[in-house]
Amino acid sequence: MVVHGPEATGKTGLLKSYLDVSGLKHAFIPCSECITSRHFLERTLAACVEAIETATNVSLDGIIPSRCENLSTLTSSLERLLEGTDKFVLVLDGIDEQREAPPTLLPTLARLGQLIPCLSVVMIVTFPHARLLHLPGAPHIYFSPYTREQVIQIACCQPQPIFSEPLSPSANYSEELAAEDDEWLWSRFCAAVWDSLASGAARDVVAFKSILEKLWRPFVQPIVDGTYGTRDFTKLMVAQRRLFQAESCLLDSVIDEPQADTNILTDGM
Repeated sequence: MVVHGPEATGKTGLLKSYLDVSGLKHAFIPCSECITSRHFLERTLAACVEAIETATNVSLDGIIPSRCENLSTLTSSLERLLEGTDKFVLVLDGIDEQREAPPTLLPTLARLGQLIPCLSVVMIVTFPHARLLHLPGAPHIYFSPYTREQVIQIACCQPQPIFSEPLSPSANYSEELAAEDDEWLWSRFCAAVWDSLASGAARDVVAFKSILEKLWRPFVQPIVDGTYGTRDFTKLMVAQRRLFQAESCLLDSVIDEPQADTNILTDGM
């Protein structure tokens, strides 16, 4: 089975939750963490051995070799390991991101279920090409991108505070009122950011949240300074429109942007 869709659409999380609830014996392999093909094969075998040991409460140390140099060794080891097992699910998360993967890796992994009847292989990929497995009839499950309303709803589940530090008791600003103002302003801020920047630039929910985190503090700074109130959203949008016109928040960099040296201009005049 191939589970595919854009990044951050819940493929991995939903599949993990389903397998945990179903009680099926399974092994989950994050392929992007495997450096070489041999590392991937040995980690896959080790994860399957660990899953069987946990399910049966029997140690397999010395019975199944830990070394796995090629796909043939993996197949024979899995046959011995899963002998007598009713059902086992092997999930390969991000298999299309596997480093040093030979062209025969995916087709061979897809045929493991034919050689081992109790084994089901699930591949999680981002964008599968037409000849991904060289195997007709493999079922595909597509996770579609989130809509505008869904993305904003997800982002609004954790509203950011307007004031990074709690106000003094003399301000007569309770925690309940602060939470209400945070939720009110954050929801409108998320919608404004999506409509102005993220709808065309954010690839997924993760990128959208990154843009929100970069713009939130500069956006609410006039409220912290006391220039505007917590419900003056329209005035804030007008005053802070430069934040939504710049593209710096869309670029990730470890180098700070250079600032213009006004002293040079002054000396020249």
